[in-house]
Amino acid sequence: MAEIAVNFLLERLGTYLVKEAELFGGIREEIDELRQELESIKSFLKDADRKRDRSEGIKTWVNQVRCVA
Repeated sequence: MAEIAVNFLLERLGTYLVKEAELFGGIREEIDELRQELESIKSFLKDADRKRDRSEGIKTWVNQVRCVA
């Protein structure tokens, strides 16, 4: 009887752990995508900072991107 209960619990625990591992895998991918997006925004802002003194439109655009980021 105890063996049946332990087997049942192990099966449930195994299923739970597999689901948790899948969840963490998805989160890692999302974090990597966000990191890449932020790096792109950072590069854009660096480039735009160099050019913003020449253009009022670029200055406005940079400020808007900074507010969103």
